[in-house]
Amino acid sequence: MKKILIGVAIVVVLIGGGVWYFVSNLDSIVKAAIEDVGSQATKTKVTLQSVKLSIRSGEGALKGFNMTNPAGFKTDRAMRFGEVRVKIDTGSVTKDVIRIKEVVISAPEITYELGGGGSNIQTIQKNVDDFAKSMGAGG
Repeated sequence: MKKILIGVAIVVVLIGGGVWYFVSNLDSIVKAAIEDVGSQATKTKVTLQSVKLSIRSGEGALKGFNMTNPAGFKTDRAMRFGEVRVKIDTGSVTKDVIRIKEVVISAPEITYELGGGGSNIQTIQKNVDDFAKSMGAGG
């Protein structure tokens, strides 16, 4: 019986440590995921200065978002945002519909460039659609 209790205590400590690690590193985990998956999906380079999330308040901010243009376009950047802030209703997170209270985008810069096969924005959208299909998403 004593060995079982020790085993349960070890499992509880490991789970608690894992949750603490995840929550304390959430900002850097989300930043890395946005940069990595965003770059793969758009076939551009996506970078962020910082991410700040609060699970308790339901608020989040992305600072210094930058997306380069796809290959074949002359300008360096497709879009850039100084900051994107979002507030969600934390009570709605476990429901079918998540209620977004506020979205604020500051200092947006979007470059629309026409090329031989269409615009940079169309190319990015096509890249995202192709990525979603490759991941098993529907039409």
